[in-house]
Amino acid sequence: ALQPSMGGATPRDALLTGIKATVPAYSRDGRITEQALKAAADVMEVAGILKKRPMLADVATNDFLPK
Repeated sequence: ALQPSMGGATPRDALLTGIKATVPAYSRDGRITEQALKAAADVMEVAGILKKRPMLADVATNDFLPK
């Protein structure tokens, strides 16, 4: 999905770029932050699959994680 925005990049290059761009979206403790949501939304936006940027409270909760 990212390849159209990457010119002549190979599928492998596109995959690696996508993975590197989404790494900030993952935390070791399972928490989802505004930064994580932005990183994921940035990739989806570039891929053309995001119609509207979501608000964190509308798509995720950390309420079930240990305090």
